[in-house]
Amino acid sequence: MPETRLQFADLEPVGPGTPAGRYLRCYWQPVMRSRDLRAGHAKPVEILGEKFTAYRGENGAPHFVAFGCAHRGAQLSLGWVEGDELRCRYHGWKFGATGQCVEQPTEDRPFCQRVKIPVYPIYEYAGMIFGYFGEGEPPAFRRYPALDRPGVIVAEPPEVLPCTFWNRLDNDTGHVPWVHRGTARRRGMKNYLVVRRERVEEAPYGMKLVRLPG
Repeated sequence: MPETRLQFADLEPVGPGTPAGRYLRCYWQPVMRSRDLRAGHAKPVEILGEKFTAYRGENGAPHFVAFGCAHRGAQLSLGWVEGDELRCRYHGWKFGATGQCVEQPTEDRPFCQRVKIPVYPIYEYAGMIFGYFGEGEPPAFRRYPALDRPGVIVAEPPEVLPCTFWNRLDNDTGHVPWVHRGTARRRGMKNYLVVRRERVEEAPYGMKLVRLPG
């Protein structure tokens, strides 16, 4: 068979089965701020081209499960959190934190033991909720000494950027004083207009980027 070579365009999609999607699913991904998921509530989330359901049990434990109910595919985040379980709004089927169906009110002969929805490993750290969406067991979650020190950690509100992850990674600080010049002047952000140079160093967790005045 002829050799198949990836093009840059092949790396932009991050959905299931794509090259970039398979790679990014090998790692824990930050999904949302802890404060945005209240106890006893559920909400839909989308990451890596897939939709999921996030909910926090009444006991405070967060969970990531399938987007739709195993029965008719109804959006589970529209349902109700009961204890540490989630009930579908359509026909009342209820699922435990392990994904196992525990109630089927509309069935004459319930078969709960045969129904289970996908669940995903979750880790809450530094004001964020992380999820693992790959196959098999997740890698050990990496903690950072700087974030474990006593003090206040501020998780900024989410920002939606109208571009692919590839565009975001390929960006640099050299564009800031030019692309964002109008915004900087309008808001009096003079520091944005400073031309800077960058120094990149390898670090145990990836790379360290230092920005210096030009």
